[in-house]
Amino acid sequence: MSEKKPKRQIIAIDFDGTVCKYPRFVSPGNIPFEPIDGAKEALETIHKYFRIVIFSVRANNETGKKAIIDWMTENQIPFDDVTDRKPHSVLYIDDNAIRFEGDWKKTLKDISEVQHYSKSKK
Repeated sequence: MSEKKPKRQIIAIDFDGTVCKYPRFVSPGNIPFEPIDGAKEALETIHKYFRIVIFSVRANNETGKKAIIDWMTENQIPFDDVTDRKPHSVLYIDDNAIRFEGDWKKTLKDISEVQHYSKSKK
């Protein structure tokens, strides 16, 4: 009898602005942008230890979901699933997030200091 491999935990990763450059929205089924520098290599490393679920509002219909799957495949970036919802996971990677550390005053301060990285490169 073969041993059952332990199920890998999930890391959920946002698509637009995290894996794929995202200067502007075109349409759910049209992704004419390049991968963010280092994304492919990072996801290859993550995929050795975790399942990768890509999440994006773009995937809320079959056209958008297929576009993400095709883009990830064409760019040879590993993933296990694509969804339009944040799945239960051990970690989320998202370009539009603030880490909550149990202190709402600090969180409000963090919000007031946010400057999105794509806007800070102008």
